[in-house]
Parts: sequence; structure tokens; C-alpha cells
Amino acid sequence: MTLEKPPPTEAAAPEDPAGCVATPGPALPAGTAPALPNLPLPAAPPALTTAVPGDEKLPVGPETAAPATVLTEAPAEPSAAPEEPADELLGLRQAQLKHLPGVTLTTLRWARANDPDFPSSAGKKGAELLYRVSDLKRWARNRPRAAEGPDEAP
Repeated sequence: MTLEKPPPTEAAAPEDPAGCVATPGPALPAGTAPALPNLPLPAAPPALTTAVPGDEKLPVGPETAAPATVLTEAPAEPSAAPEEPADELLGLRQAQLKHLPGVTLTTLRWARANDPDFPSSAGKKGAELLYRVSDLKRWARNRPRAAEGPDEAP
């Protein structure tokens, strides 16, 4: 005995995985297309032009573009930081921030009061004493430092 499928009486609607049955929409008359909303067409980009002798304008595209310019000399590289004068006069706070990051402001103030090798001031701005940066750098380079560990002597 063979089982045969009964002939479909209506067009079966496809099912989606969630088990819902899709129903077909209304049929369109033959020879008509679905209506599309009226959307504005994008404007065409302006044609690229290049000036040539004789005031003629020619369209420029990938095939008519001018060849790339070849540099014969390397461009000048800007310096990383502008050179600051070695004899620049700064207060202790500005000198520590700009030029002496390894020395604390407290150390500079203590040395100004107690270290005979600390450079003398080179000027004054209001109540603030100004120092030459080169003198402060030389002092920081040559200053005595405390011993690193308990067993080491200076």
C-alpha cells in the first residue's frame, strides 16, 4: 500500500521558523509595478576641472589627472622643541617644572637657604628671585646626594 499526498486545494503559505504563517498580499494587476515613494535623486557632483594655458577647462578624472609631483628635495623638518636660551631667567617653580623634573621644589628652596654652592639670583621680578637656568642645571648635576641605602656611605 502506497501513501499519496492529497493534492493541495489552495496555495500553501510558507511558514517561518517561529511557526507563524505568512499570508500573501493583494495581487497586483498584470503589467503594473509596485509604487515607489517619490524620493529626490542625489545631485551629481560637480565635474573637476583643471586650468590649462588658453583658459580651456578640461574634465579631470582618474585617467586624465595630472601626474603626481615628484619632490626633488626633502621638506624641512620642524624642530621638536624650540631652543630655549641657556641664560633664561626663571623663578624656582618654573625652573623646576621646565628644566629640573628630578629635583623637587622643596629641595630647591632648602638648597637656596642652606647650600653654599647654590647659585645666587640673577634678577628679581616683584618679590620672586630669578635664576639662570644654566646655573641651576649645573648645580643640580653637581649637588651632593644622600646615600642610597643604610650600608652605603656618600
